Amino acid sequence: MGVVLATAQNVPTLSKFALEVKDWVIAMPDARQAPIGCWGTLCVCDSSRLLKVPAQMLPLQHYACSRSLCTAFRLLEDYGNIKPGDTIIQNGADLPTGQAVIQLCKMLKIRTINLVPDDDAFTRTKELLMELGGTMVLKDTTNVVAFLKDIGGEMPRLAIDGLGGEAGKRLAISLRPGGTLVVHAMANGQVPQLSPSLIMYQQISLHGFNLPQWVGENGPEAYVSMLEAVSELVQAERLNLFTKTLPVAELTQKSMIEAIHSHQTTGSAFKFRERTVLQFGDESTANEMYFELQAAIRKLSADFDEVPTMPQPDVVASFAAPATQPKPSSKLKASDRWADSSDLLKELKLEVYIPQFEEEEMTSIELLEEIVARGDGEKELMDALKEMGIKKMGHRQAIVGAVVGKL
Repeated sequence: MGVVLATAQNVPTLSKFALEVKDWVIAMPDARQAPIGCWGTLCVCDSSRLLKVPAQMLPLQHYACSRSLCTAFRLLEDYGNIKPGDTIIQNGADLPTGQAVIQLCKMLKIRTINLVPDDDAFTRTKELLMELGGTMVLKDTTNVVAFLKDIGGEMPRLAIDGLGGEAGKRLAISLRPGGTLVVHAMANGQVPQLSPSLIMYQQISLHGFNLPQWVGENGPEAYVSMLEAVSELVQAERLNLFTKTLPVAELTQKSMIEAIHSHQTTGSAFKFRERTVLQFGDESTANEMYFELQAAIRKLSADFDEVPTMPQPDVVASFAAPATQPKPSSKLKASDRWADSSDLLKELKLEVYIPQFEEEEMTSIELLEEIVARGDGEKELMDALKEMGIKKMGHRQAIVGAVVGKL
């Protein structure tokens, strides 16, 4: 996810989800088909590739794995007609989609048979998945006889396959007659090959699920609604993920390679497979970059005042993601709203800073407006507020925002 730093001017947009500066955004699930780029702190892209989200709706690692969370949600909602007391089986259960499936099934009172790699980390992985609510955790072995023996009388109604190939075929064999196999990923690069008897006599059905296609058919509104449902479970501490966060500033060649393959490597007795979330920046960095970018934009605007306006593509500059044209503001100037800085601070409930403003003789709203009107004025005022002892970034932002008419 990222935060919008700037938007293209005078560009019409058809999007119902118009974006503005300072909005938090995530890439639409189909971003792989039209990449916006992910290995960078700043990118420029079409606003239709992005979706506005509340900044605090989900923790960072959940936003990073939102595709997996939504995939798990839809698999249980749309396939198998499962109900409380039923059993499902899945492979790759230790990865984010599998972890989410386990916890959602626990809430729905559905039993889960969870297959994970047969490696040195099996015991630790089993402990973690059982803590999440898994019913059974088994080694995903090619020995079909042993595999079916371990399952015993539990005949699943739904199988969730994230590997494909022979691994998916083993899931199909374990299903009860009339069961459903859904493939949501093919790590092995092959479609499960079902035998004619499974299809003809056991009436096993094979389906493929693709989240971008679902969003394309149901629309961004449905996607946001699903994210909100997921966020309620996360906030209630009923849906969690085992991931690790790695700041990009700390990357080395070794740690980057390990991060990219952390969900594919063979586990050890002390280390199991988990997704690595790469963090390219933070809100403070984005704010500093915003002021720098705004100054550069103002300078460019001044340089091209005499140049005729040319058609612009619907693209925006942003930190880790972007937006569209901001809505015109009908707000009054700060000097029209407040008699002096004391009134402004009182409305912002920041009256604790009134003595600092009086001491520095910055009580005049007109003076504050004059500062922010300069070439790099917003950053200049931010720095001045910091020197005055206003340490909290959010408080400084609120004051500057009020002066420039954004509040």
